[in-house]
Amino acid sequence: MNESLISKIVVGIIVGVAGTVISAVALDYIKQSPSNEPIERKSVSRNVDSPSNSGDNQSARQNPGVSTPPNTQNYYPAPKIAEENYSSYINSKNRSNVSVIIVDANGNLSNSASDAIAGVYQKAGKNTSIGLIKSAFVGKPAFQELREGNSEIIQKLNLAAYADHVAVGKINFTYRAGSLVDGTIVCTASISMGIISTSSKSLEKSFAISNASGNGATEDQAKEDAFQKLLDKYYKEHSSL
Repeated sequence: MNESLISKIVVGIIVGVAGTVISAVALDYIKQSPSNEPIERKSVSRNVDSPSNSGDNQSARQNPGVSTPPNTQNYYPAPKIAEENYSSYINSKNRSNVSVIIVDANGNLSNSASDAIAGVYQKAGKNTSIGLIKSAFVGKPAFQELREGNSEIIQKLNLAAYADHVAVGKINFTYRAGSLVDGTIVCTASISMGIISTSSKSLEKSFAISNASGNGATEDQAKEDAFQKLLDKYYKEHSSL
């Protein structure tokens, strides 16, 4: 066996041994490396319903086209305003044919004028009364509405329970110095009246008297003279009902 052949054999053996060693090392490395298998991903469920997003908000998510009304559980309805008790303005009286209510120029009830005008109706055979309305009502805007025949006010006062007619008026007196006799006073009495029919809840008629004049040495005397002329000469013309 020549030297060249021996060298080739030796080299082949060395190569074979080296390949075996390398293969073993590579196999051992592969065994020790991390697994190349795909990692399984687990889905995580998110709870989107926090305490503030429950209830109506869940409904809103299910119905995105519908707006959710605001939470009104802490809101309270406005208290109802109690309706005014009009019966408290009525003085309890027996029923009459005509109840007379007269106020003066200052808007105060004048019982003396009311009583005198009620006397005109008494002479005509009517059963009369005065003082049906309390003074607390006279200062209210509703009193002016009553004078104008407001049916709602007539109903609220329930006037039909107290009279067939209510004569409501305002009287005024003006004074000036007498021109015929020195030292005398001339008084002119004027009155505007509205006669209310309680059955129809309306103003049956209205009239005004402004030309009743009287004379006197004092204002009181002139006033009494003028008022008496207003009653005897002028008012009786309008007293028929």
